[in-house]
Amino acid sequence: MEVQNVLFKGTKNGVIITVNEGSIENSNFENIKSAIEEKIYRSKDFFKSGNVYMDFSKTNIDEEHQDEIKEIVYRDCGIVIQNMEEEKEKVFDGISEGKTKFVISTLRSGQGIDYPGNVVLIGDINAGAEIKAEGNIIVMGTLRGMVHAGTSGNQEAIIAAFSLQPTQLRIADIISRPPDGEIVKPKCPEFARIKDGYIIIEPYIPNKQY
Repeated sequence: MEVQNVLFKGTKNGVIITVNEGSIENSNFENIKSAIEEKIYRSKDFFKSGNVYMDFSKTNIDEEHQDEIKEIVYRDCGIVIQNMEEEKEKVFDGISEGKTKFVISTLRSGQGIDYPGNVVLIGDINAGAEIKAEGNIIVMGTLRGMVHAGTSGNQEAIIAAFSLQPTQLRIADIISRPPDGEIVKPKCPEFARIKDGYIIIEPYIPNKQY
């Protein structure tokens, strides 16, 4: 069998086993099943920890036969195959009232925070430090490092700071860097958000509807 008929792809949630029916000679169910068994059995130690998913989207295998393959893999290799829909990325939508991490500290160069929710930092973020959050990032101090809000893809997330002087801002998949030349210190708190496909930075004005 060709190596390409069963592919392994690592993701942050586990390993996806993709079955490519078109690369399996005489691709009937028995041959497909044999190809999967052979490839997984030879690599079974690779799956000892973490989640394992199987993608049958490039085959015509019905659900009954998919379940049969999963049972064989579990019987012969001790690997539990989970459903693909459980692996799909979920966008964090709790930016208004979701879970929030409060940190009372200054982040120094080389330090970082990565949190699946909102982050409120009471302190500064020095250059070389970073925060990544699936929700909003609020810095009650000076932001000089790198921050990435909405890491799971939520473009409604915002970044705010008393003094916004970042080396890089990112919201979802949109990146903004400071302009070349001298950085002008802001005179008031500011926040960043996505508008028309770009990150814009605005002064915070109490009671204004954004």
